[in-house]
Amino acid sequence: MIACALTVALTRQAVAKPEDNHARLISEVTAITPGRPFWVGIYLQTARGWHTYWRNPGDSGSPTDVQLKLPAGWKASPVYWPAPVRIDLAGTVSYGYEKPTLLLMRLTPPDKPLGRHVDLRGRVRWLTCTAEVCVPAKGDLSLTLPVAKTNAGDHSWKELFARSLSSLPKPSKGWAGTASLEKGTIRLHLKCPGGESASYLFPIESGVLDQSRPQLFHRSPDGLDAELTVSEYAQHPPSRLRGVLLTNSANPTESHQSAITIDIPITNP
Repeated sequence: MIACALTVALTRQAVAKPEDNHARLISEVTAITPGRPFWVGIYLQTARGWHTYWRNPGDSGSPTDVQLKLPAGWKASPVYWPAPVRIDLAGTVSYGYEKPTLLLMRLTPPDKPLGRHVDLRGRVRWLTCTAEVCVPAKGDLSLTLPVAKTNAGDHSWKELFARSLSSLPKPSKGWAGTASLEKGTIRLHLKCPGGESASYLFPIESGVLDQSRPQLFHRSPDGLDAELTVSEYAQHPPSRLRGVLLTNSANPTESHQSAITIDIPITNP
């Protein structure tokens, strides 16, 4: 009887439906202060077994598109994307998120009276997929916040914003690199300040690297070397290598993994 109950529970978990995936606009604050920036996020609630896509979706898929309609005088940053994961489905490799994800934007209201409250509006389009099916989705975004003399943190989302902000790819401060292209292979050399190791490079532009080929990173006397295969669909030889690099701590007792951004010109020997 117990075995039957477990089977039914697992079956129900595995048949999550497209409508179980949602998107909503949330804020790190509960009140807006004129002239003071704050973070908002598009929270993609992804059901078990489904995934969404990074800014470069890889071999298939499409990135989430966010369009905010802000009041006059407001400024918005580009979307800040968390580091993705590599999703390999029968040799088709995509970059995306297999768990609920927060896409971040920094908003700056004008430094003038804003009234009693502010309405933030927008639209989001995204693609959710399983190994068998993909379903496009879209939704209207809305959020109304009061105006106050000080920004008040929204404690219901505090942990999510803190975790998401801390996990964003960081600039590669202290790192230096060179890259050269030879016979369809990019030879990458990185000088890393803390003796870190690397596990994967997610290219920001599509059609640069062959996602299906392994990335071979190994230690060198002063850093890291890697061999990366150029995509056979590249329309022209790449001139820059821009991406998010997953790194691992040099301390063998730590299992912490972080992400840095790199932007390196590619030379042709």
